Amino acid sequence: MWISSRKALSLAAKVSPVEAARFRTAGKKKTVFAVLSFALSGILFCGLFTAPVGYDTQWMVDRMNEADYKVYQYHAGQPMDDPYIPMEMDFAEQAAGADFADESYLYYRAVDLGQKPDNGVYGESMGKVTAEGRNREILERDLGLTLGMSDSAEESREGQEQTKDGTAAGLEAGILGMEPDALPMEAENLNVYDGELDTEKFSEGGYLIYQPLGAAFAGEDYQYEGFRAGEEITLSFYNASSGSYTDRTFTLLAIVGGKPDDYAGEIVPTIQFIISDDALREIYGDQADQMVGSVLINTSGREEKAYQEELEEMVKNSLNTQIRVSSRYETRLSEEVQKTQKVCIGIFVGIIIGLIGMANIVNTLVTGVLSRKLEYAALQSIGMTKRQMAGDIFCQGMEMVLISLLLIVPIGLPITQMVSQYPISTGFVPSLYILALCMVALAGTVLAAALAYILTRVLNKKTVVERLREAE
Repeated sequence: MWISSRKALSLAAKVSPVEAARFRTAGKKKTVFAVLSFALSGILFCGLFTAPVGYDTQWMVDRMNEADYKVYQYHAGQPMDDPYIPMEMDFAEQAAGADFADESYLYYRAVDLGQKPDNGVYGESMGKVTAEGRNREILERDLGLTLGMSDSAEESREGQEQTKDGTAAGLEAGILGMEPDALPMEAENLNVYDGELDTEKFSEGGYLIYQPLGAAFAGEDYQYEGFRAGEEITLSFYNASSGSYTDRTFTLLAIVGGKPDDYAGEIVPTIQFIISDDALREIYGDQADQMVGSVLINTSGREEKAYQEELEEMVKNSLNTQIRVSSRYETRLSEEVQKTQKVCIGIFVGIIIGLIGMANIVNTLVTGVLSRKLEYAALQSIGMTKRQMAGDIFCQGMEMVLISLLLIVPIGLPITQMVSQYPISTGFVPSLYILALCMVALAGTVLAAALAYILTRVLNKKTVVERLREAE
């Protein structure tokens, strides 16, 4: 701003009164450019201020965590180069029974411990399931796979037992066993498309919750055509330890899907069948002890860091490198760092952009005022005071600022709303946008007032007579 002002003062001092008169008429284009420049700077500043400052870390915490702490088998949900290492039941019970735990829940994920690598990679935890008749057709359609069964139930069962390479045939699907008391917590992260998530019924063990692959993150308007809540469905679950299938008939409790942009629940997109933990243990027997996928813990204490360290120490002592810990505490720390970085960068860039727009206002106003120095000298000779002169200059500056604001408000709003969406931010905050507008207006007002004061002093360094004589 100082450099811009100095240049404008130097140029204007060399302009003769006749040339100044011509410039005043031609200066309208420059004024329009200055207004548009300040408006654009204001729009960008509003977006770069509102989006990062409005970044809601708690929204991100809730989006990624449904419980305060989660101890989980990382390989259960992620492919790895190494084979699956089960989470020992003793360790899971130790984590669930931590002194600071007010409530804890064990989740099981069916897994084939004899899984063979595909191109050197071991897949995530999946179980093999088969079905017959209509159930088979629906599952084939929902998962986009073929079970490879014949029309004859007996022939189909023989085909299910083993393929030529000795592995079990059937459909690989995500199978989750969970404690019924955790269902209300899971329900917060789910859309229910049919039926009802009744905890009491689910605890009976004979009910199944089904998530079609297409329902994951599909939103409330998803339309599912297939299984219906209330109907019975018979499935055959493959038990790798015995090498045989176990039939189980369930009543379909609900059709569900994960909410868009929500990663907090344990019912992730790759989970299709959700049953109670007791039902899973009945199906898989002793092998279920090696299928613990995660332990979720809620606390009421405030020693979050100490709890995190205690769980991490447990994991370290387990000597299982595939077990990890995540928490609200850990996510909050990470998101607060991200917010600080985004705020610093956003405000810094916003100020730089704002200064460019302000510099153009300075340039235009200074050049325009100095081109009228003879006019001001003449007006002062017939009674204009310094205060009146400063007020006139201030009004010229505010005219450009106010016109810019009229452009910023309607144009900047949709742009700021767009910039404020995830992943840049977590949503548009109207109060912050209004604050940003007020800051732009305040900056423009202060700028106009400062220029009015400085230019009045500069023009009055010489007497009125001396300035009038310069025109001769």
